[in-house]
Formats: sequence, structure tokens, C-alpha cells
Amino acid sequence: MENLVELVQRPRQKTLLRFVLQLLRYYFRIEVEGLEHLPKRGRALILPNHSGFTGIDAVLLTFIIKRETRRRARILAHRAFFDFSKRLKTLSESQGLRKASIEAGIDILEKDHLLVLFPEGETGNFKSSLKRYELQEFHTGFLRMGLPAAAPIIPCLIIGAEESSLNLANLDLTKWVRHLRIPLPVNLLPLPAKWKIVFLPPIPPDAWGANLLENKTRARTEARKLRLRMQRELRARLRKREYIYFEKAEKLLKSKARRAAKRLPRKLRLSKR
Repeated sequence: MENLVELVQRPRQKTLLRFVLQLLRYYFRIEVEGLEHLPKRGRALILPNHSGFTGIDAVLLTFIIKRETRRRARILAHRAFFDFSKRLKTLSESQGLRKASIEAGIDILEKDHLLVLFPEGETGNFKSSLKRYELQEFHTGFLRMGLPAAAPIIPCLIIGAEESSLNLANLDLTKWVRHLRIPLPVNLLPLPAKWKIVFLPPIPPDAWGANLLENKTRARTEARKLRLRMQRELRARLRKREYIYFEKAEKLLKSKARRAAKRLPRKLRLSKR
């Protein structure tokens, strides 16, 4: 592990990493909408849906933000990136990752950085693909970070990552090890689904009302309302999506299916004779 970390930290390898991310941008044909909602300066908390067991959505999201805005967004990451190797911890921090905690989130925002936080946690990207685009329960951590730091909250939708990395289910080992879930992936290499990243209008910190954090029940209710709002927007955009992987092939299949459906009633009438 330490040799791998040293290798990735070399300048030449950093250049290679950027090249790979650029290739992935083309591979997924990533389309971006709502960039005007990202501030050119100052703090903001970005809340995307989580999908795909590999966590590639987090990496590509920050890459896109850096490419389009020239700002390096920070990510709050699982403790596994920090607790098992000092060198891996150093590498993670050099790539903008911070160990997930309320204090770390507030500190990042108060330094006027962009912060990416997945409110579903690992339950979002480790869920079965049968539940794709079904947003899991939002933790209230984003409120406990965003409100004390007076940061606008920007909901974000990532469409396509669910079909890139398929997952059967996950093994829940949290009874024995805190926050430990192990995914059961279908594919290790990502499939070429087309991605779309949408930044929705920001929610100003004063929109949540006064003294929200003093009432845990109310905070959970507000987190649930935001999840439902993002779920509605996600479903609306999925209904408008014309294809998942390849436009021409899928349109051809849909066209053949429609023609077959038109012929079906006639065949049924003939069979009755």
C-alpha cells in the first residue's frame, strides 16, 4: 500500500491521474447543468445523491467542479482513508479529502471552501441496483455543518452513475464494526452509461428557520423534506432521459418495440379466426 501511495504522489503520476479522469469524462459523456449555482468565491455545501459502490461519483464530481470553476472542492470521506496508513492519510488529504466529522465540515466551510457531502452516507452507494435512484435516508449532518458555518446548501443530482457500477446488495457488518458495509458488485469496470450532473439552486442558510438545530425532530423533518424534493426532481429528469448507454442503439430498439406493439393486435385478431 505504501509503495502505491508513493507512486501516486509523484508529479508524473498526478498528471496521469488527471489524464485518466479526463478520459472518464469522455467515456461517460458527462453533461453538466446549473454551473451558475456554484459560487465563484466563498463557502458552499454541495449535497449530491450517492451511487455506485466504487465512489467514482465523488471523484468525478470534484474533477468537474475543478475543471469548470477552477475551485478545488473538499470531500468528507470514510475513516478507512485515514485510520489504517499514515501515507494513505497524507495522499487523501492532498486530494482534498478530510475525515468525516461535523467539526471538519464546519472548519472547511469557515475557510470559504466548497465542500461535497453525501447525505445518504454509504447506504447510498452500497445499496442494491434494484433500488437505483431511490434516495436513502438523509442524515442531519449537513445541517449541523452548513447552518453554523452560514453556508448555502446546493442540492446536486448525478444521473448515470447507478448504471455504471451495478451492485447486488451489501453485507451490513455495523453490528461488529462501526459504519462497516461491504458491497457485492456485479461489475468491477464501470459500464459506459451517459452521465448528467445537475446543480440545483442554492438554499440560503436563513431559509431553514431559527433554532433548527435545537430541535432534533425538526432537523430530521427538514432533512426528509430535502430528500423528497431531490427525489421528485430526480424522477422527473429520469422520465425525460432518452437513453442510458448508447443513443442510436437504444432508439433503434425502442422503435422496433413500438412497431412490434402495433402489429401485435392484428396478429391476435388473426389468431382468433
